[in-house]
Amino acid sequence: MPASEQEGMGGSSPPADTETDDAVPGSRPAYYAARPGRWRDWWTLLHPPYTAWHLSYAVIGAALAPRVQASYLIATVLAFFLAVGLAAHALDELRGRPLRTAIPSGALIAVVAVGLLGALALGVLGVMRVGWTLIPFMAAGPCIPTPGSRRPGGPSPC
Repeated sequence: MPASEQEGMGGSSPPADTETDDAVPGSRPAYYAARPGRWRDWWTLLHPPYTAWHLSYAVIGAALAPRVQASYLIATVLAFFLAVGLAAHALDELRGRPLRTAIPSGALIAVVAVGLLGALALGVLGVMRVGWTLIPFMAAGPCIPTPGSRRPGGPSPC
């Protein structure tokens, strides 16, 4: 079987000296990344499949409870979206521009601030409604690996 057919069937990978997608002009940094452009950069920044994946963890966790309270679930999913979907991905983009967006650094910093402050505000409201037992989860949240903290030398608050 020719090498080109083997590659399409999960066969051998290209030699190490060949160019990757990162080196090809006009290639996308991720399969879900839209073409460069204003709103398309913001879509790319959200990491839609990964954000949905992580938000689903909150929904799965709520589904394990004996009784699901919709307002708590909505607040939890919103807090995760603000902290992970917005703030963590904006921090990652600020550190090296892996998604190659043209979003200004000032806008990314604003997204980080709004995302973290929004998540914190929802957490404080949760403590007022649920009780102090929520505080350890709020404190542990930033210690969970985020895109930037998984890289060598990346930021880690813990």
